[in-house]
Amino acid sequence: MQRWLTGDLSGVDPRSELGLLRDVLGRACREGQPVAPLVHALAVLDPVACADLVAGPRALSEPSVIRAALGVAEHLEPILPASSLYRRFLTLAPSERALVQRAALLRHPEAVWAWTLRPGERPQGASALELALSDEGETAYGKAVALGLFEAVAHRAGAGEQGALRALADGGEPSVLGAALAGWLDAGHPGPVVAWIAAWWGPQIEPILLEAARLIQSDSSLQRLIVESHATEALQRSLTAQRGSDSPPSAR
Repeated sequence: MQRWLTGDLSGVDPRSELGLLRDVLGRACREGQPVAPLVHALAVLDPVACADLVAGPRALSEPSVIRAALGVAEHLEPILPASSLYRRFLTLAPSERALVQRAALLRHPEAVWAWTLRPGERPQGASALELALSDEGETAYGKAVALGLFEAVAHRAGAGEQGALRALADGGEPSVLGAALAGWLDAGHPGPVVAWIAAWWGPQIEPILLEAARLIQSDSSLQRLIVESHATEALQRSLTAQRGSDSPPSAR
């Protein structure tokens, strides 16, 4: 059976010997032996058996197995729904979360579930977005905005991510950008944020400023908004009046 670990499955009936295959795989993991050749060979020979082995009810919670399974995802996705498959991988190997999400996004870059990936669930709101593609930077935020994940991107912008703020300016709505601006100011992040938004959005940023004023939590944040926006007296009065309002600012 050692030959199985080299990928030689000649004469093997995977479905009837699945328990034995699982034992061999488990022992290899414990001994630190490579498991990718076995997983890859099984995926080609019998994708159904492979899916059961790496993602079924009795699948091993072994990071090395999940890493190997990601390499044969094209064989497994026709067997299990892709969203369920990758969430199962996360449940089995939480330590491999970044790798699992990267693989899901590479194969399904337009799928909302891939951007909101969590084991066993799809979270909502601000916690929805944790990007695995850290090397994509602003491109990743732009994709998220294109998928309609405005609230999640606004949360990251409010946390000081300038790339997220830029993505909202490029493709978001004034109300969402205003919320992100309010979060930025209340958190005290440095930088001429109003000037950035004006450069990205264009000069007509008053609706954004009014929405930010409505949501701002502190007097100091409101004062910074007024100063950075070089507000006229009329706009200063509007911003001050808008703070804490229950109604969004009317379109102008």
